[in-house]
Amino acid sequence: MLAALEARGISPSSEADRYTLIKRLDYDLLGLLPPSEDVERFVHDPVHINDFHATILQTFGLNHLQLTRRYQGLDARLTAVGGRVIHDWLA
Repeated sequence: MLAALEARGISPSSEADRYTLIKRLDYDLLGLLPPSEDVERFVHDPVHINDFHATILQTFGLNHLQLTRRYQGLDARLTAVGGRVIHDWLA
């Protein structure tokens, strides 16, 4: 994918900081900016990336425990073994 972008003269965006990430996420998913207390909680209480992904999938109405694919003879989940939904983030 990166090669295709570079072939068109498009470079990827730089990595977003945690303030920007939560604001983009809420705005893209809900159409609203998050309350300032939610932003502060997200920024100052970091979570594992697999938990973050499980929570995003839950927001889309998907059960991350059921999203598996066969890889080298094993059923692998998108959120790995440790992914859990962070219910404090969901309203």
